[in-house]
Amino acid sequence: MNNRERYMRAAHCVQAGSKIVAHRNGEHPESRTGINLAMRDHASIVELLVAKGVITEDEYHKALADGAEAEVRRLEHELGSSGTKITLVGALGSIHDGNDN
Repeated sequence: MNNRERYMRAAHCVQAGSKIVAHRNGEHPESRTGINLAMRDHASIVELLVAKGVITEDEYHKALADGAEAEVRRLEHELGSSGTKITLVGALGSIHDGNDN
């Protein structure tokens, strides 16, 4: 599994965990103000760094995958704080599937 695929799998798990947290807090899961602009700002900076040769696209995807998997683990820990083990699973599976990370 490549870094882009790792990131997409973890992102789906983060989405699942974030929706559970929002529901527990009585918030609407889609009520994140400014998320689209923040995502575009991030993408613009990455495009600039890659274009200038500061980072490679593969290094970028590895950093994204590592960070997304760390966020999944954080959400699993938070959601399982009552003693129940939580494994978040998104549309592409769990970050704990296989030995690819």
